[in-house]
This record gives sequence, structure tokens and C-alpha cells, in this order.
Amino acid sequence: MKLGLNVGKLKNFFRRQNLRRCFFDFFSGVGFKILVFIIAVLASGYCVYIWYNFVYEPGWSDSRKWEYIINKDKGAVFNRTRFKEIVAEIESRKARFGERIENSEDIFRIKK
Repeated sequence: MKLGLNVGKLKNFFRRQNLRRCFFDFFSGVGFKILVFIIAVLASGYCVYIWYNFVYEPGWSDSRKWEYIINKDKGAVFNRTRFKEIVAEIESRKARFGERIENSEDIFRIKK
């Protein structure tokens, strides 16, 4: 049984120059517009899907909602000792910033 394929024509078609020419011919003609249209339709469909899921089907069950309500008040814990340490460090930095520059060491060793 013969398939009627010409191997020489297939080899010629699959050469690098011919494939490159076919690729550029596709994108220089109507193919580019079709590709952009398909990408735009897919992106629009994905955006509509996300919008629908977040607006109309948020996905939280009643038990999940109650769990959130119970746990939302257990948020941050105020650590008073750590806060006082940070305030003391800020005050010491303010005091160091207020010192006169003449009392500090000359790091460039410039003679005046």
C-alpha cells in the first residue's frame, strides 16, 4: 500500500529557511490578527471567570465565616516591655543626634 508521499518535498518543506518563511508569512498576514483575537478572547474569558467567582460565589461557608468572626479579635498582642525598649532606643538615638559634631572623631583625618 502506497501513501503517495514525496519524501523530497517533505524534506524541503521542513528545512529551516522554509519554516522560517512560513512562520513570518503567517504572522505578517491574517494569522497575526487571528492570534491576537484568540488571546484577547481567552483573557476576557479568564477575567469574567475570576469576576464571577469573587462576586457571585465568594466560597466561604457558614462555618468559615464564624471561624473568621471568632478569630479576628485575637489579632495583634501589644507587648508593653518591647514597646518601652524601642522608645528608649529612639530617645538614645535622639540624644546622640543632638551631640555636637566637633566632639566626634574625624574619620577623614582632615587637618584644619
